[in-house]
Amino acid sequence: MSITLLTTDVLILGSGLSGLRSAWAAREHNPKLGVTVACLREGPSGSSFTNRNDALGYQLLDTDDRKSSFVEEALSLGWPGFIDEKLVTILATESEPRFREMEELGLPFRRNEAGHLSRYPGCGSLEPRAVIFDDLHSAFNRYLKKTVDCNCGFLTGFEALGFITNHDEICGAWGRTPSIGRIVAVRSKSVIMALGGPAPLFPGHIAGSANPGLGYGLMSEVGVKSANTSCLQYMWGERDRSFISPAKLLAAGNLILHENSTTESPADSFGSALTELCTARSIHCPAFYHRPDTQLDRMLIDSRWADDFARIKTKDTTIEAGLFAHAGNGGAVTDENGETSLRNLFAIGECATGMHGANRMGGAMILATQVFGRRAGIEAANRAATTTLIGKKSFAKICRDIPETAEKLGTQKGIIQKIRTGLQCHALFGGQDGILKFREWLEEKAQSEDRLVKLTALSALEASRPIPSPKEET
Repeated sequence: MSITLLTTDVLILGSGLSGLRSAWAAREHNPKLGVTVACLREGPSGSSFTNRNDALGYQLLDTDDRKSSFVEEALSLGWPGFIDEKLVTILATESEPRFREMEELGLPFRRNEAGHLSRYPGCGSLEPRAVIFDDLHSAFNRYLKKTVDCNCGFLTGFEALGFITNHDEICGAWGRTPSIGRIVAVRSKSVIMALGGPAPLFPGHIAGSANPGLGYGLMSEVGVKSANTSCLQYMWGERDRSFISPAKLLAAGNLILHENSTTESPADSFGSALTELCTARSIHCPAFYHRPDTQLDRMLIDSRWADDFARIKTKDTTIEAGLFAHAGNGGAVTDENGETSLRNLFAIGECATGMHGANRMGGAMILATQVFGRRAGIEAANRAATTTLIGKKSFAKICRDIPETAEKLGTQKGIIQKIRTGLQCHALFGGQDGILKFREWLEEKAQSEDRLVKLTALSALEASRPIPSPKEET
């Protein structure tokens, strides 16, 4: 199998909100550089555009009070996961200028009759700081047009399968274009990773269709420092994946039906605490880790039948509800410009963490895509302007074994399906029975010669790490 070698200055993997924002930031900062966006499809690669309400929230922090309250709440929600106060403060400081840029793009933010921005509390917060824009298809096209107008190049149909390093720094990435069966290696001075999170690895998920979910495995293979990788957001939904709140499912008077049994458990087994727990759970769509209302999610998880759906009997009907993986809060640990522990490799969006912890406030991810997408683009351009491109012959030598590796791609598809099934069974929401044996099996599969099996296993190992336990109160 032959390999095609390409060259650019800044290579961006992924075409979601963060990837496109970083692309035009790099080009505007240094128009002399070649900037290439490599993506599997023409559409977005992350989970942002899978919102069933066709709308997204953004934390607009345009006063000192809003900035300080956001930082305080974000740090509280992030516990007990890893969260960097410096990165959270940057989000707060740069929120308003990034919002003004989104307005200039023409994103249709909701306004009241007087023409003022409508404000909403983001998930996990009671403070109405967030603003919302609708029509996600139009929004993506505006980002895409801006990126094209900045003369960024596109390598469409590219599935990233490995990073290429030289003397402990990134010098490119390789992958395949499945539609034409070509293996491509891209030589570059800096790489920005915006591939999305691991949610698509779960059979039950609501995530971006252009995201294979292998980003964490790519980073793990080259030793990138990471955190919070198993802190995924999960949403309860019915068979059609439409969201339904546990506060509604476990309301007083409802009954939990048990598989292979005629017994029913009352949802109000929490007694007088039920109302308080349901009120707390009603203010956030994703399940949160290590919060009092997590008890409601745990009860539903423990009540699932063999098909992964719980049955809740109300006075009118029986609701079947399952837990779906949506997005990641974890990823590479980065500095204030999105750089990872591997020099000249940047991570943004669901590939990065620190600005989020175990739990994430609604509207904070879109904020992070704009703030750190721009910062990573600018710094990647700075590095590209001062870094010497690896020589063609040296790059070709590093890539010499890729064709042989590529020939073994997809030879063990059954194993990949078993990994995905195992994640759903053992790794859901911080881990279930059998997680340790499953991880031992993953360690074995991570040595596979089938590249897709190896990356899937490495990604699954990251997505199934033990969730940090809450610290003891002092």
